[in-house]
Amino acid sequence: MYGDRIFEAVLEAGEPESGVSIHVVDPEYDSGPIVRQCKVPVLPGDSINDLKARVRAREKEFVVETLAGIAKGEIRLVRCWLLRNCAIEYLAGLAANELEAERGGALAETA
Repeated sequence: MYGDRIFEAVLEAGEPESGVSIHVVDPEYDSGPIVRQCKVPVLPGDSINDLKARVRAREKEFVVETLAGIAKGEIRLVRCWLLRNCAIEYLAGLAANELEAERGGALAETA
């Protein structure tokens, strides 16, 4: 599920929160291993546009925070699908021989 449908589903279900997930990109939509997640509260009276604006704003901040954590070594990618070595090497700041070329498992560690 994506777009406004996800916000509509959260509101219809009466969920107290939505969230943001950052994951490694792979050939399937939103199916790569999750690097980090955060929660975004649903507030009383939220419309789809209210919730979407709050999630989108947090998403932008969270991407920057996550990339900064990777750059500083506070988040280290430990297992990934090496679909595009150069992109993952750039994000992780690691040499190719330090990355594991296998699927699954925990993807990030925080220092």
